[in-house]
Amino acid sequence: MSANTGPLQRGLDSNSASGKPAPFPATSSTPPPTPTPAVTEELLCPRCDYEVTGLEPPASRVPDGEEHEPPASVGRCPECGFEFSWRELTQRVPPPFWSLEPAHGFPQRQVPRRALQILRRSLVPGSLWDRQQTGPTREAFAHPVPSGLMLAHPVTVARVLLSMSYSCVASWVVSVVFLAFLGGVSFGVVALRHHAHAAYQGAIAVSNPVGAMRVFPRATLAQFATENGLNLLLPGAPWSRASADTQRIIVMTVWVLGVALVMPVAFLLLGQTMNRHKVQRRHLWRVAAYSFVPLPILATSFSLVTWTMQIIEGVRIWLTNAAGAASLHVPGYAWADRETGWPIVRMLDDHLIFNIQQWVAREGSALVALFALGFIWLFWFRASSRYFRLPRSAPDTLVLLIVSLLVTPAVGYVAILGIRTLTG
Repeated sequence: MSANTGPLQRGLDSNSASGKPAPFPATSSTPPPTPTPAVTEELLCPRCDYEVTGLEPPASRVPDGEEHEPPASVGRCPECGFEFSWRELTQRVPPPFWSLEPAHGFPQRQVPRRALQILRRSLVPGSLWDRQQTGPTREAFAHPVPSGLMLAHPVTVARVLLSMSYSCVASWVVSVVFLAFLGGVSFGVVALRHHAHAAYQGAIAVSNPVGAMRVFPRATLAQFATENGLNLLLPGAPWSRASADTQRIIVMTVWVLGVALVMPVAFLLLGQTMNRHKVQRRHLWRVAAYSFVPLPILATSFSLVTWTMQIIEGVRIWLTNAAGAASLHVPGYAWADRETGWPIVRMLDDHLIFNIQQWVAREGSALVALFALGFIWLFWFRASSRYFRLPRSAPDTLVLLIVSLLVTPAVGYVAILGIRTLTG
């Protein structure tokens, strides 16, 4: 026998000496299986915090006879039924590029831009939450950065409150700028009305000094801003006026804003679907914080009604005085003549303009209230379907909106009684 014996021969000799049969050695074409490393990190369901560490990813179970690619790595929580991507749990989900919540921080110069982006997305509620739904044939992250917030993004109370504060300030600034524009238009109409009134009364004084009315000095811009300062800085109804129309609009404004504030509480106390699917409260508080961002804009929609009423009234008085000046042949007012003036001026008589003003005060304010309530429903519906990923989101959100609509007056009445008791 040759001195150079191989491993097979040495194995046979050693096992022959001990009386045991020699095993067949493993060849290089069949390597030993690599052991699967144990998962040491605790994996929790993003919606209910149930531990899903030991669940087997369904991607490893491919039905027989399938010719397409294996399904995406999608898991399902046995506690709440939430479908998630394993990548959501095993990898850090990057925050949206517009978010103010990341704990790692960002340059302070980006705060105004991000706050405005949050405001814009809150006005289009679906864009606040990630649109990519997890499914059996699709990866949850088709793009490296989600387009919106997800349940997998950690909720930090301080960061959520900071994001809400910056975004609410941005919403208020935008509202004030818009109200300043409306105030400027109203001031311009006041100036035109004063000029036409002075020309009309001046022409009357030439022929009948006794019949001429006194022309008061035109209000300066500073005086106008002082009289309307509260209305320009506080979005909503004209809080400094007390006519019947404005009082009704004030009630509608407070009612709608109250509904927006009660909706999170309704979801918390009456959300049977949320309780059944065990949605953690921190996710509800995040949605509630972002629901407060568009409130100044909603209040400004009622300000639009009242400022429009004021502008229409000013236009009516201006055209009436201009028509009077045109009837007395005052230079520069021939366009306002009721018979030979501009066609639009002949069409807009005093009675028609007054009816338009009354329509804006009544039907216009009601339409704005319906729009605001529809927006509140849409916001919470999008959050329920895209962020919480709950079934029956549309009817459940509608029921909670109706409950909030009915509860808000009772809450306001109790609050008024409490204030009167404390101050009385």
